Amino acid sequence: MKTETVNHIHQSFELLIQKYGFKVSNEINEDGYFLIEYKSNDFIIEIEKYHRELYTVIYKEGALRGINLFNLLDYLTLDLPDKPKVNYFSKEANLDQSYQRQINHISKTIMDNYVLIKDFFRNEGYEIRFNTFENYWKQKHPELYK
Repeated sequence: MKTETVNHIHQSFELLIQKYGFKVSNEINEDGYFLIEYKSNDFIIEIEKYHRELYTVIYKEGALRGINLFNLLDYLTLDLPDKPKVNYFSKEANLDQSYQRQINHISKTIMDNYVLIKDFFRNEGYEIRFNTFENYWKQKHPELYK
């Protein structure tokens, strides 16, 4: 990924770094592969490039797997009419512009929903919440589990 785009990612996460103590815990940018992780005391945000899309997974330190940010927010905002939705800006002709717009959307979504996400990943009752999410997701998308 181009240096300009990586710098944009760092700038977009600056508020999370300042406000919630996130730090870059892992960054790989080689041979067309890109991954970056931001770690706080509450949870870890992993952003990975896959073709034209940036996938965001949130997980608890030590967990074997995480949850896609927008899938988690779909679950956490069940009762809200205006749910955060993923947007890959696939109609954007300029790939770097697409990545930058995706990052802006991802960082804003995390900031806007930080309390919900943090509450989900708190230690007390985490396993129960994770299992309840998994059951919800399997019921919503049984075709993924055939």
